[in-house]
Amino acid sequence: MSTLDPLAVPVASGAALPPGVLGTVTAKPNANMLAAALAYAGRGLKVFPCRADKSPATQHGFKDATDDVATITRWWTDNPRANIGIATRPSDLVVIDKDSYKAGCKADALGALPDTYTVRTPSGGQHLYFALPASRKIKTGNNRLGAHIDVTNYVIAPPSTYNGRPYKVEVDQPVAPLPQRLLDAIADRHAKKNLQHPTTPPTSTNSTNSLNSPNSANSIRVGIGSVEDAVAAAVPSEPRTNNAALFRLARALLALKAVRPVTPEDEALAFDFWYERTDGLGFLREDREHYQEKFLYALLCAKRPLDRKSVV
Repeated sequence: MSTLDPLAVPVASGAALPPGVLGTVTAKPNANMLAAALAYAGRGLKVFPCRADKSPATQHGFKDATDDVATITRWWTDNPRANIGIATRPSDLVVIDKDSYKAGCKADALGALPDTYTVRTPSGGQHLYFALPASRKIKTGNNRLGAHIDVTNYVIAPPSTYNGRPYKVEVDQPVAPLPQRLLDAIADRHAKKNLQHPTTPPTSTNSTNSLNSPNSANSIRVGIGSVEDAVAAAVPSEPRTNNAALFRLARALLALKAVRPVTPEDEALAFDFWYERTDGLGFLREDREHYQEKFLYALLCAKRPLDRKSVV
């Protein structure tokens, strides 16, 4: 273990923290959360406050993450006990969330891994930190690398706690590069696809309709000119509205067909974007497969309209 204690380094001094000693940021279980958050930020990691249930405590979730000292100080001054979230991709990290303690976990699928910075979670799982090349785009999600092996948009970092139990540094090693085979497995193969379409969306004939109205075909059509527009029209307001949001997404994609053809690839991309955005809000309560099944059912209903009373 390294003996350097970044908590003792004055942040205002601008002193750079040497790589490979992330664990020393949080060696003390009851470390001051503001000091720990600033120490992470001093390494260039993007942090944001999270609630006791691990959900983001900011308006836009992990997308609000920053290494700005003033912002971080304000956040943790307002809520000194807030957990610390690290946004992974903005921090050039891939974190593999491995729940080996769960039945059916396919940890062997990862193969041999290099020693890297590792955190033991309160539930007994592991967060394995790896370096992500800045130019690479990846897709995150539950079970991304096998059963109970997730690749997340953010992680809760030590010395945060969950249900009274702490996140603890288990292996304090330099963050290793992600093995190429795993990088290939999570690569976003559609990252370079231009999803913007210059066509003009049709206008509604009923100005009283709202994009949030689930009963109007015209309402969901207003402003839908691209896949991004469809996703924007289907952002859930809270976790219990996720399924309804997926039905809105399906109807928005159907409305997009009035502007241009919508391919199965577009539908898959729309779901990926919706899932990432909903994850960023901290609203996901089921695994990716659960929401994929709901989305496929919603697409079926949108393409073959049913009596709304028969839609569960």
